[in-house]
Amino acid sequence: MLGLKLNRQTLRHAYHKTKNFIGKAYSHTKGMLSDLDMGVRVARDIYSIASGPMEALLGENYKKGNKYVMNALSGYEDIRSKVMDTDENIKNHYNQVVGDLKKKHIEIGL
Repeated sequence: MLGLKLNRQTLRHAYHKTKNFIGKAYSHTKGMLSDLDMGVRVARDIYSIASGPMEALLGENYKKGNKYVMNALSGYEDIRSKVMDTDENIKNHYNQVVGDLKKKHIEIGL
């Protein structure tokens, strides 16, 4: 292993660096997706408010375009739901691992 001695200290150091990297990536991604979600909510509210006058002005053309907008919003909600479910799944697995480690009195700094 090219002179690399694996011991408790090197494993703990590698674990903490990995945990720190993943934690920062998770926080950054969560913040970015939260901002995106807020933008979609605002856009949906604006569209909802403007849809009455747009329908009056555009008539049949509004209905054609509205179909695509509603389809896009539905697709966004499907993706959002999958992301939220996956996030909840990850948290549950993490908590299960931490709980099992505590039961065995194994302390690795979680």
